[in-house]
Amino acid sequence: CKVCGKIYGKDNPSRRKGICDQDQGKLVQRSDDRPRVIRERFRVYRAETHPILHWASAHYPVYRIDGRGKPRTVFKRISKLVSSMRVKK
Repeated sequence: CKVCGKIYGKDNPSRRKGICDQDQGKLVQRSDDRPRVIRERFRVYRAETHPILHWASAHYPVYRIDGRGKPRTVFKRISKLVSSMRVKK
């Protein structure tokens, strides 16, 4: 939302297209949420991050979490993993 900053998306659409549920502000697409910018993010990931993950997974445990879905759902997945890793006394 241009007014309050609330974020809407596929998983949490506003009730009225283009209008914020909280303050009826105009919904706008973020400048970093465009195909060209997203393609560049993937290019940088493949060039810089992926090689590090490949190396790290050969030397350390690397855990994958599905980051799709609502933030609360993803947080629960992360919390479950972290809880399972705690050292038991």
